[in-house]
Amino acid sequence: MSDIKQLEQEASSLRRTALVGVAVSFTATLVCVIAAPMLYNYMQHMQSVMQSEVDFCRSRANGDNGADGETGAPGGCDHCPPPRTAPGY
Repeated sequence: MSDIKQLEQEASSLRRTALVGVAVSFTATLVCVIAAPMLYNYMQHMQSVMQSEVDFCRSRANGDNGADGETGAPGGCDHCPPPRTAPGY
């Protein structure tokens, strides 16, 4: 009789362990399904913002007219380094 109770107790313990394992793996899968696209979207957004900043700095450094009609200063915008020139020019 004690053998049967011990087996039932072990089965109950294994059921709990299996349930916790399934719950953890389901949660991990759900997090990956949601987090991976969100991370990709964020990285794509940041790349787009940085590309816009680089394009703006290039246009200002080259002296192109901006939307307000001003010409770019020789150093470009405030946060861009001045354009490089070849030695001797």
